[in-house]
Amino acid sequence: MHLFLLSIRGMRCGACSAKVHGALSSLESIQTVEVDHQRDVAVVSSAVDLDEDEVQLVLSRAGGFTLEEMNPSAAIGGVPLTTDESD
Repeated sequence: MHLFLLSIRGMRCGACSAKVHGALSSLESIQTVEVDHQRDVAVVSSAVDLDEDEVQLVLSRAGGFTLEEMNPSAAIGGVPLTTDESD
């Protein structure tokens, strides 16, 4: 499994977080999604490498969010995130 830390611009509230969560979850290659709008990040897991252009496209369509940076990471720790729409 691959973990990716996504830096996303444009999230301002819990509703934005929910839109980003839904958009990323819609990608067939993504297995889990955790989003934190306060830190402007999402952590996703995937069985395969992600296509950065595809991620940017779904984020843009979800509400004009912008993928700033996508870093593969084997160990992401110490960042409590939410996986639901009520953050």
